[in-house]
Amino acid sequence: MKDAAADGVKEEWYLFKDASHTTKDSHDLPGGWKSNIYLVDPSNKEWQEYLAERNDDVYANFAFDGYQIDQLGRRGTLYDYSGTPVNLREGYASFYRSDEAGSSGQESGDERSQPLRCPPDRGERQSRFLL
Repeated sequence: MKDAAADGVKEEWYLFKDASHTTKDSHDLPGGWKSNIYLVDPSNKEWQEYLAERNDDVYANFAFDGYQIDQLGRRGTLYDYSGTPVNLREGYASFYRSDEAGSSGQESGDERSQPLRCPPDRGERQSRFLL
């Protein structure tokens, strides 16, 4: 978690199990792993922008030609940092739509300019999302 904060991940982007944002939602991993998997709000526009920027870093350093984003099944009632319940189905759809708008060059209504897609030198394949 310290690495995430040092890299610019904001506390306000996480999903929480309670409206007072004291318990982050996580997928616990076995002991000895560096960290559990902490979930973020996929509809958060700042998170979407952050991920788009990191996307360029991935393609610059690895020979990937795309990636898949999946979810961890039903998570129960989750909240954003302000205590508002989050609808993950709508949140992932918002995330997917922001990618489509960025990839097609259409205006998406926000200031995000970098689409989540493969670099031109990797062919026509683009990132795919399973919702």
